[in-house]
Amino acid sequence: MSISCKLSATFAATAILTAAPAQCAFSAVMPTVYGQSCSTYYMTAPSMMVGLDTANCALDIAPYAYRGPGSASISASVLVLGLSPAAIAVPVAPGCLLLATPDIVLFQSVAPGSFLLGNYRLSVAGLLPPFTVHAQAAAIFSQAGVPIGIGLSGGMRLDLL
Repeated sequence: MSISCKLSATFAATAILTAAPAQCAFSAVMPTVYGQSCSTYYMTAPSMMVGLDTANCALDIAPYAYRGPGSASISASVLVLGLSPAAIAVPVAPGCLLLATPDIVLFQSVAPGSFLLGNYRLSVAGLLPPFTVHAQAAAIFSQAGVPIGIGLSGGMRLDLL
């Protein structure tokens, strides 16, 4: 191999390794709510806000809920993500349904007095459009550290385009 071929190969390898970071394959997220929210405590079911950070190629899901009257608080949140919608009875919440297949289940504790149940940031780098995921949030209500109820949001289909 000649010196010019070695230099060309070295230059090409260096150019590949130092290339600008890949752009996110997604430009938008389109949420569609389905199903019914429910709660075993004071009619306070959570909702979700969603956004797509294309600069970091991340999907942000931020569940929120009203804590209810008196000294009740929200002690934890759960985010269920699935590739399909579902209708699964939730044993700890009679009459409530899990509306997304529980392929991924994420849990966060919540600061006392907060209505924002945490922000779940999920990397979508490496996925190709179109991509769809189903999400559902849950809030665990407590009083004096003892769980007193659970609320589940409606399901949300997230189409990443």
